[in-house]
Order: sequence, then C-alpha cells, then structure tokens
Amino acid sequence: MKSAKVAVIMMVMWIASTTQAAIYNYDISKCSLIIGNSACSFATILQSLNLNNLSLTDNIEITSTIGGAYYVTGVYGSFNSLAIGGVNSAASSISATINPLTGATINRLSLAGNSVLNVAGNLTVTAENSINGFLAVTGSAQFTSATTFYGPFSISGSGSAAFNSGVTFAATSVVSVASTAKLTIQGAQAAFNGALIVAGSLISSSFASVLGNISVISNASSSAGSAFFLQGLTIAAGAQVNASSTATITISNGYSDVGGALNAFQSSVISFQNTTVTGAQRIYVAASAKVEAEQADLIFRTSSTINGTINLAYAATVYVSNQTLTIGSLVVSDVNSSVIASKEGAVVLENNVYVESNSAVDFIGDITVTAFVNISGQVNVKSSEAQQTA
Repeated sequence: MKSAKVAVIMMVMWIASTTQAAIYNYDISKCSLIIGNSACSFATILQSLNLNNLSLTDNIEITSTIGGAYYVTGVYGSFNSLAIGGVNSAASSISATINPLTGATINRLSLAGNSVLNVAGNLTVTAENSINGFLAVTGSAQFTSATTFYGPFSISGSGSAAFNSGVTFAATSVVSVASTAKLTIQGAQAAFNGALIVAGSLISSSFASVLGNISVISNASSSAGSAFFLQGLTIAAGAQVNASSTATITISNGYSDVGGALNAFQSSVISFQNTTVTGAQRIYVAASAKVEAEQADLIFRTSSTINGTINLAYAATVYVSNQTLTIGSLVVSDVNSSVIASKEGAVVLENNVYVESNSAVDFIGDITVTAFVNISGQVNVKSSEAQQTA
C-alpha cells in the first residue's frame, strides 16, 4: 500500500510540471541584425518565438544583449506576463507601444528601470504589480489589482488610467496628469510618496496618504486642474498639497489630518465637505484664494494664517484650540455654522466678515473682529464656557 501511495504522488507532481507556464525570451538586439532597424514589431517577435496565438499561460521577456535603443511596436493580445528589459539589458533602453487598435490584457507587467511602455490603445493589467520603468498613457490603462510605481508615470492627451484596488507611488516616482487626462483611484488606499502634478483630473475614492508633494495646477491654454479626495487624506510632516492658479481641491467624507502643509495659491479653491480636518500644521490661503467648508469641521491645533477667504456653508465649524487663527475674510452663506475658540484659543477676523441673508453663525469664545462687517443674517455671540472641548 505504501508503494502505491508514492506512485500516485509522483504522477500528480509530473502532471503539474508539464502544465507549468513557459517563459519565452526574445533578444531584441537580433531584430536590428536581421532587418537592419532598431524597431521590431511584436508580431515579428511572436513569429520568432513560434507563438502565433498567445495564451494566458505565455510569459514573454524582451531583453537585449547588445547595448542600444530598441523599439517594439504593436504589442497586442492576452497573455500571462510581459517583461521588458532586465539584467541583460543594463546598457540598453527598450521602448514598447501597445497596439492602439487591438490593445492588450496582461496578468503581470514588469518594466525595468531603463524601459518604457507607451499605452496608445487599451491596456488591462490584472495581477499585483511593481513597475520600475516609465509607463506613458495616451490611451486607456486599467489596473485591477494593487500596483506600486517606482519610476515615472504620465497620462497625457485624452488618456486615462484607473486603479481599482489602490496604488502606491513610491518616493522615486514622478507622476503627471495632463490637462485633458484623468487619473481614477479606488480600493483600500492611494499612497502619494513621490511627486504628483495634476493639470487634468484626479479622483481618489480611496483614503489618500501624502508623504511627498501634490500640485494641482492650471494651464493658461486649458481648463483648471482638479483633485477630489472623496475619502479624506492625511498629509504627513514635511509633505505638501498645493493648489495654484484657478485649480480646485475637494476633500470630502472620512477624516483628514494636515501634518504637513495644505496651500491655496493665487485664485485656487480648497473645499471641505462632510469631513473633519485636524492637525493643521500649516494651512495657507493666498489673498484671492478660498477655503470652503460645508458640513465640515476644520480643527486648528497650531497657529495658522488664512489671508484669503473661509466660506462657511451649511453646518460648518471652524474650531481653534490653544492657538490663534487669523482669517482674512469670512463669508457665512448658510445656517448652523460656528467659529469657536476654546481652551485658550483665539480667532482674529482682520479683513471682511459677511453674513449673508437667511444665514446664521455662532461666534464662541475669544473672537476678535478688526474687520469690515456686513451682516444681513444673524450672528450669535456666546461664551466659550458653554462649549465642550472638541
């Protein structure tokens, strides 16, 4: 009986080994020797590898043994993995382009640091990936599993990229979203540890953490950049999130913490909706810029100066504890809003205070008004003794 059991186990192991996916390596430097050109079509590569019909078990490596710049055109099909560059290609740069007509579906994608993948068509990547090379999207790219970028990543033209299970941009990664491009993130977390420049649209439905720098900008020839953090964000000490020109940043839902800096320059707008924002190491708002709060609590625990405007919409609260908050202009455009100075905190309103008609605000605690006041609505002045500690 023991020998029969051993035989069965050996048979199972042999069957498993025969179904193991093969790895097909193509030396792209041969392409230039054969056709006298640094460009090689993906169809030529598949033909050389005897792979006229790709399958989900095929693994393809494209490397080079001779230094130089090489190009792969028209990557297409559905297969298990694509690796571009690697240890044998240290002296080479290899650029590949997804076929804009047929696109490609890849389980795993590997780009060496000296490699480039241009997504002109549709690319779908289904497994968890770490990408060291440069991914440039002018078509559409979708990542259905968690992905980490160590190299540059750009979305330009009318291109779009979607991450369905979160994404991490490492400290070495530089990300750019052009004015008509779009970056969408869903899943557990979006981690921005490097540099991100948004001239187009960023929509994060994941909780966002910032260890690097995010800049939302506007181009003179196009519409303003916009960033939506729909599940809150945390800005670590030393990190920055900046809006400039006429760009907008919207932070909503969840919980947010400003341990670094949140800056609104020029005429940009930072809007808080249905959220609580604490920390507030540095929130800077330029003279013509604006912070808007709607059903949001802005809790300042360190001294801050807002040279621009805070607009309090429905049920918004500015809470200051143990510090001084200086506000240039305050606009109250709905009811149930409060400006609270508690626990030795103080608020100084030094420019303009507007309380619009059918609006109401509570001033609680040490509120100093050295500003022009235009009150069409209602202002309630209360002692901080009645206010509980937040």
